[in-house]
Formats: sequence, C-alpha cells, structure tokens
Amino acid sequence: MKCPKWLAVTFVLMLSAASSFSQTTLRIEDASTFSSGFCGFEGSRQNNYSGASNGYYINIQNSSAKGITWKVNAGASGSYTLAWRYANAGSKSATTGRVLVNGATAIANASFPKTAAWTTWTTVSANVTLASGLNTIRLETTQASEFANIDWMEVSGNNPTAASCSGTPPPPVNYSLTVTNNPTAGGSVANSPSGSSFASGTVVTLTATAAAGYTFSGWSGAATGSTNPVTITMDANKTVTANYTTQQQTQYTLSVNTTGSGSVSLNPSGGVYNAGTVVTVTANPSNGYVFNGWSGDLSGSTNPATITMNANKSVTAAFTQSGGGGTPDFSMIGYATMNGGTTGGQGGSSITISTLAELQAWALSRENNTTPQVAYISGKISASQTTLVTVKHGANVSILGLGSTAELQNVGLKIWDYDNVIVRNLKIHEVLYPDDALTLDDVVNGWVDHCEFYSQIGAGIGVDTYDGLLDIKNGSRYITVSWNYLHHHMKNMLYGHTDGSTQAAIDAQFRITMHHNFIDNTDGRNPSLRYGAVHMFNNYFRNITDYGIAVRQGGHALIQNNVYENVNIPITTNKFTGEGNACESGNIFTNCGANSITRTDCGFWTTSVLPYSYSLDAASSVTTNVPPNVGVGKISVPRPAANASLPVVTNGIKVYQNYPNPANGFTVFKIHAAAPVDAEMVLYDGSGRRVALIMNRKLSAGENQLTYQTGHLSAGLYYYEVKAGQEVVRKSMLIQ
Repeated sequence: MKCPKWLAVTFVLMLSAASSFSQTTLRIEDASTFSSGFCGFEGSRQNNYSGASNGYYINIQNSSAKGITWKVNAGASGSYTLAWRYANAGSKSATTGRVLVNGATAIANASFPKTAAWTTWTTVSANVTLASGLNTIRLETTQASEFANIDWMEVSGNNPTAASCSGTPPPPVNYSLTVTNNPTAGGSVANSPSGSSFASGTVVTLTATAAAGYTFSGWSGAATGSTNPVTITMDANKTVTANYTTQQQTQYTLSVNTTGSGSVSLNPSGGVYNAGTVVTVTANPSNGYVFNGWSGDLSGSTNPATITMNANKSVTAAFTQSGGGGTPDFSMIGYATMNGGTTGGQGGSSITISTLAELQAWALSRENNTTPQVAYISGKISASQTTLVTVKHGANVSILGLGSTAELQNVGLKIWDYDNVIVRNLKIHEVLYPDDALTLDDVVNGWVDHCEFYSQIGAGIGVDTYDGLLDIKNGSRYITVSWNYLHHHMKNMLYGHTDGSTQAAIDAQFRITMHHNFIDNTDGRNPSLRYGAVHMFNNYFRNITDYGIAVRQGGHALIQNNVYENVNIPITTNKFTGEGNACESGNIFTNCGANSITRTDCGFWTTSVLPYSYSLDAASSVTTNVPPNVGVGKISVPRPAANASLPVVTNGIKVYQNYPNPANGFTVFKIHAAAPVDAEMVLYDGSGRRVALIMNRKLSAGENQLTYQTGHLSAGLYYYEVKAGQEVVRKSMLIQ
C-alpha cells in the first residue's frame, strides 16, 4: 500500500531478493476479543472520534513500551509491507514508535506524523522481513507520551493470513556483525542497537567517529559510500570497515560540570574535539536524584542533548534529589473539598458553546439560576474588542474546555455572586485592561483546574496594558486553584482588591488552596493577598521580575515545598502598606533575591483553619513533575451526550475608541448598534471610582455619536464602560 505523497514517510530495510509470488493484502481490525490476528494491547478500545473503520480504534497507554500485538502466518520468508491507519493530533503527542518482529527490533524509529485532528485518519507503511509461518508483530511506544490512535494494520506480501493468538513463533535466526577501523587509531564505530549478534532482519545503525587528527573517509565491506551514520540489515553474517584519513584540524575543549549528585557522559568521549564535531552529552543522575536542566553553553532540559564544537565550551548539568513521582493526582484537593464540597454542574444538563454570541447568551441564561448545568467550550472563541462575559447571581455550574483547543481570546470571564463553580481545561488569554482573564467575585466553593492564562510581556507592554490573569475577590472562599499554567504577564493574581477597612471583614473570609501551578515569566502579584488565608504547596515560580507572593493587611499564607527560580523577591510581608504573615517551610530558592518576611504567625494554621488532608511532594520533584502536567489537554473531558437550547441574542454593539485621545476639553464617543437597545455609559477614574454617568438612553440601530466635555476632569487615565442589554464593553482614555 502506498502512503500519500504529502506524508513523505519511508522506512528502508535492505532485503534479499524474493522469489516471485502472488501478492495479497491482509487487513486486521481492532476486534473486541482476542482469537486470531489481533492479539492484545495496552490501553483502551475506544470510539470517541469519528472516521475509524468499524467505528473503533486503539488508544495506546501513555507510557513507554506499551502497544499492540498481532500474529500473522507468512506464506514464505521474505519482505512484507506493513501499513497502519491512524490519527495523531495531540499537542504533546509522541510521533515515533518502534516495530518488533518475533521479539527483535525491526524498525527502531517508526514515524507517525501528527494529523490535523483526531478525526483526520491517514496511513503509514514500512517494509519488514517475516519468517515463513507464524510471526508476532508488535507496534509499541518509546516514550511516556500520548501516541497515535491505531485503527487497523494491513500486511501485504506472499499470502499472509491471520494466525491464532495462542501460537508461538519460531526463535529468530541470529547473525554476527564485525566492525573494524582502518587505521585502528583513526576512530571508532558505535552501533545501535549495540552488540555483535542480531536477529534476522534487524536494522543496525553504524556511526563512525574520527579520532583527533583524522577524518572519516568512507565505508567498505558490507557497507559502502561515505554516508555517516549508515544502516545495514542483518540478513547474513557481515563485516564493515570504517576508513579514516589524517588531517590537521583545529581542536576545541568541552568541559563538563555538575551540581547535585550525578555525572555527564560524552559521545564521542574524551573532551577534546576537532572543529565541527557534534558531541552528544548525557546527564546521568545518581540514585535518588533527578536531572533538572543544563546551563552554560547548553540550556533547557533535553537529555541527551547535542553541542557543536566550534569553540571551547563548558556545560553544567543540575541534579536535585527526587521525590514524589508516579502518576500525578488530579483529583480535587484543598479548600474546594470543604463546606460540602464543590461539584459544579454535576448531574445537570449540558450545553456546547462555540461562539461568542452563544457564550454571552448562556451567561445571561445563568443569571439568578441555580439549576446544575455543564457548559462545554468547543474550539477558539475570540472578540475584536475586549469583551467581558459575566455569570452572576446563581449556583451550580461547570465550565469545561473540550480537548486541547478550547480557548477565549480577548474575552474575559467573570463569575460573580455564584456558589459551587468549576472551571477546567480552558485557555484564556490577551484580555485587555481593565478586565481580567478570569475573576472569581464572591464565589463560595470553586475549583479552577488545568487552565492556561497568559497575555504578552516585553517591549511596548505596560503595567496597565492588561489587568489580572486570575483575580479572586469579595470574600470568595473554599477555593482550590490547581495544575494551572500562568505566564507572560505583568499583574498576575490578585486575592483581595482593596486596602479599604470596610473590605477587611469580607476578604478575611478568603480560604484558598494553590497547588501544583506553574507561574513563569511574570512580574508581580504571584499572588498579592489581602486579609484572608491562602495555602500554597508544590507550585513552581520561575523568571519573576518583581515579587512572588506579597502578604499584606494581616493576611496569612502557608507556603510549603514550592520552588522559586530566578525570582527577585520570592516572599514578602512588608512590600506594601499593612504587613501580613508568611509561614514558609521546605521551599527551594534558586538564583533568587532575599525574602522579606517580617511576621510568620505559624500558630494561625490550626486544624480548624486547615481542616483538609493533603500530601506534600518533595520540593526537589516540582520542576520535573509540574510543568509537563499543567494547563489544557492533560485531563479527559468527555463530550456531552446532548445539549440544552441557547437563548437568542439579538442586540450587538461595537464601541469605537473615543477621539481625540488624549482629550483636552472635549472628546467624541461613537457606538454602532445592531438593533435599538437601551444603553448607559459610565466613566471611572484609574482607581476604579465612578466619576460620571455620560449617557443613559436608547441607542438607535446603526451609528450613534456623543460629544462629551472633559474640562472638569483632572489629567490622568480614565476608562468608560458601556452596558447595552447583556453586553458590557470597556475602553480607556487619557485626559490632558
């Protein structure tokens, strides 16, 4: 079977000439029982995605060396073509596996390129050698990551037939491989897989590495030419010679260092290399330690990694003590489990939302509504101007993103005066000031889990370009924030929005658990806490230019087993007016500035204040365990079986930027309405204080224009809010 030309996937094996035969093709489907042909798998047989033959496919378990096993009778020994139909669309999917025939590796790196979607099916093929009679064929993973969904396998060749799953194939025939170097001092050859004896049909990769003062010139014997590395197929005893010539070359030195307990191996070894040599460096942690990453002339955490010797270079491998590990616990933990627990819309109807109008209509339908409901966000929802969608005055909702593509862009979500709320598996980004990406305002029992929040940071981005990513306000309590990815933002998380004394009694009710979140490339408010209490454990804070957590106005923070890396001030209790209390233990601080902890009050954290059970991972495991498991696409969100109906939205407005802006004496507002609608416009100053009611009237369909005198206003930043029906639009302006 030929692959589509655009796929360009080819696996090449050197095969002995086959006698003529009548070629047939055997297709083996993913049956529900194991009798013949389809003989086992590690994973699950599913029908979640459409387009699969017979309606089912195999979702292989996300671990290394997990796969599918087939058994086939070959009409005669020789070359056969294997083909698989699959879909592979995950954001972090592994795209290569391996193929074993009768227990021996036939293809070490079988490529399964990503497809456009999980419902986009395609095929790849490969040539292997099968023995006459019974053969066991296995496709399996090589890393612990999501792999392709497999629909069926086809075998083409000399009369293949499905074999009984109880059959035992004959032992493989082994052939010897002898490798020499000419001259002996000229270099060395590494082969993969290693060894000198291989099962028939094994593809061996040979890599020649020239010694100092030599260059590789070519192969002789069972391999020819100068391609390096080169592959050979073990279908007989073989001898290969690597030939070298002398040459004077510039040489460079590679120095290796370690922190923690572990070692670094080099391939080629030695540490002194000819210019242009590509060296593979492998970090080898000692027992009880994990590899965290490279520094010096290498960066990141790829292991093994390669470095090209075009200068003298130095690399350092960092190791830390391991802890935790295993499968992460994604269940609800912390304050959200208290006060009767947080169930969201469990047991209620479901609705799928894929447009902004549908989201706005759904939010309107939830006002003063306590009937349980699950809202599924499907795909990307964006707005041309920042739009705030508010769910208010009710209870019992879950907002869940489907798959790994559910996102809101320039659309903020505010949950206000609501009880029992769950938001999971949803990406919200680039929501302009003064709106937040997600706000929990007077929410009792809430869980924000496996979401991603971000904007942009850098040149041209000011502190007020965006507001908060995740703000929790007005005494929200019994809240858990877990396994989220928050990054590239200035004002990250605000827990309590004002120092006002009238707010103290309200925000003192805060009870918030933050665990296993990854906060990266932010500035301040990570978080900023007033009055209430937050329990933070096993979070990873990295590359923060101002401060991590600021505890203020008598607030309390219990900070356990977190990692702070490249953080200016990790923990502070006196950065702002009104000191707070920070009780910290077990945290790791790497390349950070000093903490500023003036009060601790660890006695505050009694069992009545912290009534739930939890387990701390070792802080040394956080940098390894947290980043791969945060954000969208890491949990399973089943698609709804049926949908409720949406209310109809008939009004739509577009608010243009006022002009002139900056204004000096007057400014003009222009609003386009899709249909006549009652509207009001309110002006606020930069601190959020209401200044004036600019307009309160019915807008006509089409363009509406209003001139406003600004001479009575002090110079500074203001913003104006337009409410029309259930829509709210905010914009900022400057007064000179």
